[in-house]
Amino acid sequence: KKMEDLDHSKQSLTRAAKLAVAGEMAAAMSHEVRTPLGILRSSAQLLQRDASLAPESQEICGFIIKETERLNKLVNTLVDSAKPRHPELAPSNITELVTMCAGMMRSQAAKKNIEIVLQPSTSIICECDDEQMTQVMLNLLLNAIQILPPNGKITIHLEESQTQVVIAVSDNGPGVTAEHREQIFDPFFSQRNGGIGLGLAIVRQIILAHHGSIHVEPNDHQGATFVIQLPRNGV
Repeated sequence: KKMEDLDHSKQSLTRAAKLAVAGEMAAAMSHEVRTPLGILRSSAQLLQRDASLAPESQEICGFIIKETERLNKLVNTLVDSAKPRHPELAPSNITELVTMCAGMMRSQAAKKNIEIVLQPSTSIICECDDEQMTQVMLNLLLNAIQILPPNGKITIHLEESQTQVVIAVSDNGPGVTAEHREQIFDPFFSQRNGGIGLGLAIVRQIILAHHGSIHVEPNDHQGATFVIQLPRNGV
């Protein structure tokens, strides 16, 4: 039991250290990177409006604008991971929130012919922070879309009891190996080439701040199911 507690403490300290590194990076990037990015973006936009500019140059300006926007989103992700806002709890219709998030991600899923299915559910009310839970759902759906091969499927299932609400996001992708099921929520751990591994770390932070829990488990389709448990009354 003592060894298990020590191992758990070690993992918590490692996770905290990684988040501290993310915080230092975020502080530096927020100031040192955002300003030149803004100058690059506005300069490219100004050039793009020049009617005498050759089509090839117009295209290059478009690339600059697109990539500076992508880098700005990366900086925002680092800032969010470093300084999570304390949730503002209020009664929320989780069914409506999840349905809205699924709708927001359908066009992105369609690019890979991925189907998002929301299993029928009655209106479920839960004390949570709407904005943060939207961030959680979008992160989980985006993660599934990125990891799934073309023609994949994502299923969202909702359940409720007197004390808690359960949200399960399942996919029929490659799944998560047993040794990675805890690591996957660590900052900077990613199963995807080019991923920075902060999306699921942020998701876990938000859920823990809601006094809830999140874990990943295998499903009948050999993919992964992310299971979120939230207290109905917020505590």
